[in-house]
Amino acid sequence: MAIKAWLGKQKDQILVGLIVALVAALILSVLTFIYSWATSADTWSLLKSDILLPTWCLVLILSALFSTAFLLRRSIRLQSAADARVATLQVEIGELRNPTLLSLDENDVGLIYAVAALYDIGREMTATQIAAAHDVPSVKIQAIADKLKRAGLLLRRRTLESPLKLTEKGRSYLDQPDVFDGYRAYREDFMK
Repeated sequence: MAIKAWLGKQKDQILVGLIVALVAALILSVLTFIYSWATSADTWSLLKSDILLPTWCLVLILSALFSTAFLLRRSIRLQSAADARVATLQVEIGELRNPTLLSLDENDVGLIYAVAALYDIGREMTATQIAAAHDVPSVKIQAIADKLKRAGLLLRRRTLESPLKLTEKGRSYLDQPDVFDGYRAYREDFMK
């Protein structure tokens, strides 16, 4: 498929290259014939010859065709490698522009909302403090915080008494339209 597309774009250049090679070979053979005819003692014997095109001109034409085929094959290979790289970069750019939603349950998202809401009002809390404020077992909040840390959404130091913070990835997760709408509703309830 890629070869057909590439050939469609390059066929004019390939055709011109082949025509130039054939014309050059023809001109060389004609010049060789004229030179041989002009310099030989018996000019009429060359005209009676069965072979008007010298063998080396045929070799020249074949070598031009083979080199054109080699260059064509090489450029097709380079083009397909470039196309593959462009496709990879387009996927990466698409993921950066529209980050995919992580598979988080409502407890995970709730902890992200809580940490973000606290950050927005200038406060930080540890996992234990957030558990106490929401009447949730501390072990559950610790487990959720560990999961979010592994996902790269939450920054959490080794000690249990260090405050939880969102990473840049966590902030960009919050900025996604579906997630942000839920955060806005959570924040309104949180401020009451």
